[in-house]
Amino acid sequence: MLNRVKEVANLLEHFPVEQTVIFSHADHDGFTASALINNYFHLIYGQKASVVFPYHNRSYQSVFAEIIQKKPALLLILDVILSQHKRRLEKIVRRGTKVINMDHHDLLKLSHENYVDLNPHNWQIEYLNSSGLVWLVVREINPKYFNDRAWVAGVGAVQDYCIDDNAILLRTLMENGWITKISFDSLLDSKLMKIAKMINATLSQQRHEYVYNKILEASINNNWNVLLKDKELKKHYKHHLELLKTVQKDYTRKRKIFADVRLVSYEFADTVEDAFLISDICEKERKPYVYFGYKNGLLSFRALFIDYDVRKLAGLFGGSGPHPKVAGGKTKKGFNETVKRVYRFMSGKERQELLSQYLF
Repeated sequence: MLNRVKEVANLLEHFPVEQTVIFSHADHDGFTASALINNYFHLIYGQKASVVFPYHNRSYQSVFAEIIQKKPALLLILDVILSQHKRRLEKIVRRGTKVINMDHHDLLKLSHENYVDLNPHNWQIEYLNSSGLVWLVVREINPKYFNDRAWVAGVGAVQDYCIDDNAILLRTLMENGWITKISFDSLLDSKLMKIAKMINATLSQQRHEYVYNKILEASINNNWNVLLKDKELKKHYKHHLELLKTVQKDYTRKRKIFADVRLVSYEFADTVEDAFLISDICEKERKPYVYFGYKNGLLSFRALFIDYDVRKLAGLFGGSGPHPKVAGGKTKKGFNETVKRVYRFMSGKERQELLSQYLF
């Protein structure tokens, strides 16, 4: 894979910034990866590439329409699952655009000379996310400059729980004093994780452009205090912590435990932005259980402290995930019916009437 990283680094140096488009997911990983790429362009050319991303009111279709209209020479895909949009991507590469795919989710097989696939799953590497991957690429071009900015990639990697296969990044973070030691628990308690949560809390309020520009500013200035001390990010992070505290107190309606299969499930109320809050609950409780969040048919699974591949559970509902600890999906079924199906799968039992005895 490192040979392919060098190949991509070489390609990056041969495309003008004004003819480059970055296609990114709007979250901690996608935006830190995008910021690292644009930090490189800012360093070399004094300007930034165009960044496009889908969000609440902006569909993948509209993003692709914008990319096709721009006719870029180079398209960089960062942390974006495009397996359902293969035909649109094929259209772009056939029109002459060079596409470098640095997503770390589902593999997208596309045979064309203009398509370069750097998804780490090609090499059976599961715990390497897009910001960690991008950091390896830009570091190949300018090691000193981007070693000093390893913390930017660290923000994306820690919240994605991509630790095992990010050895070079984590070692650099420790050498530079961004973390004190390399362990899962210490990383969860780090300022890197706090920044990631501040980013996502603010993004949940649809402040996408604001958040991205703040991350890019912090990266260029090599100063994470730009994020830690930002009033807007602090405000939404405080709201996030208050919401988490409220949800954890209200166990009676939202929480169900199945001790025999080590499953904890939550049905989130309308006041919760999405089912991803299950990540925070799992991180806080740190118990050897599978954690499952449900919000109006949106499903989120976490297995941070137990050896269980939650992608198997997400697959029951047409979903998937980047690695065994994290997965998600969608369903039209209600919470109780969904929990029953998850329980039956984990227990190997088929009789739904046995379920009630495990609720308390």
